[in-house]
Amino acid sequence: MSAVGAPTTGDFAGAPRGRPLAKCSQIPTDGTVRLAPRARSLYKHLAPRNRWAEVAASTPADCPQRPGRDFSKHPLTIHIPTQSTKSPDGRFDCAAGKIDRCPFDCVVTNTRAATADVVLSVTPGASVRAQGHCPLQKTAHFSMETEVYYPSLAITPESMRSWDFIGTTKLASDVPLGYGGWFDFNLFEPPVPKTADAMAVAVISNCAGHNRRLEYIRELVRAGVTVHHLGACDHNKDWSPPSGMSRGRFVDKIDMLRPYKFTLAFENTNDPDYVTEKYFQPLVAGSVPVYMGAQNSELYAPAPHSVIRTDDFADARALAKYLLFLASNEEAYNALLEWKYTGVSPGFAHAMAATTDMHSHCRLCRLARETLEVEVGDRDALSPETVLAPQTKDEAPGAVPYPGMGG
Repeated sequence: MSAVGAPTTGDFAGAPRGRPLAKCSQIPTDGTVRLAPRARSLYKHLAPRNRWAEVAASTPADCPQRPGRDFSKHPLTIHIPTQSTKSPDGRFDCAAGKIDRCPFDCVVTNTRAATADVVLSVTPGASVRAQGHCPLQKTAHFSMETEVYYPSLAITPESMRSWDFIGTTKLASDVPLGYGGWFDFNLFEPPVPKTADAMAVAVISNCAGHNRRLEYIRELVRAGVTVHHLGACDHNKDWSPPSGMSRGRFVDKIDMLRPYKFTLAFENTNDPDYVTEKYFQPLVAGSVPVYMGAQNSELYAPAPHSVIRTDDFADARALAKYLLFLASNEEAYNALLEWKYTGVSPGFAHAMAATTDMHSHCRLCRLARETLEVEVGDRDALSPETVLAPQTKDEAPGAVPYPGMGG
């Protein structure tokens, strides 16, 4: 495979377009994740008030939402309407009640909807409204899906009137749910030799994505990029676990990607903040992600030059030219994996800690508990870390030149 051309001191012919190239010195290096208060006009619960005087007489004796509550004896309860007692990531079991690594007194149940402090509904899946038994009972709605397929997930004034707390992949939601925080994985696993007889791999089984991702991949192939399709769509390669035994769907997917230089990590829709496991699995596998999806996906990158974004290129042919260059230039390619040895940016580490160190149900517990304490008069206001929410960058610094492409 021939090289596209040697990098020059000027812009490389295949340089990504759409945003001006910027010198690395122009990129903020402090690594801080900006936090900003949510708009109080939109988030009614961020200014909760003492309601005990108006609800005391109508609160049944079995309702725990009352002043002076000892949470060590009467922990906050989240009711989940599901037959399964285990969470998808194994961080809690409704039968056991406790949420793993949660510093608050909080339990999860599927049998106490009437008196639970929070009734949680999930999409897709079971949904249940507040029971109306306890006046201060709260409702929450969680989903890891995109509003493109589930319009009810859009954060609107109507949805905020329907639910006390909303948890979605949107950074603007009350409890942001990041795919990177739902699985335990080691980002610093060293890459393995790239032995596959194709440059890139795609694992796609939804052949009707809103963003026409398959058409884009076919254009890459026409431009010379070799691709193994391991999913149902355009399938041209079978795969089985190296050991002959599955290690679980998530781990198997990582094993699939390891021997390829590139993974075409194409979401099924380009929705801001909808950054799924497709983004993180190739990072773990040591296969450079070529990403199509959320327009703000750079917020989730472990380091500059760790992810190649289709949005940074004029079209598929321009991207193909760059991939062909990398495939034939070992030094330029390895620069995209350098972060595995030098470490992630402080900003990425902080953002990941916010979703992995504390489970989303634990964060919901904190928000609900503080809200209830204000409403019964045991607290004056929510704590700052509860009011603050991660926001997108105030000013986009511009694209960082890809390694080996000049600028």
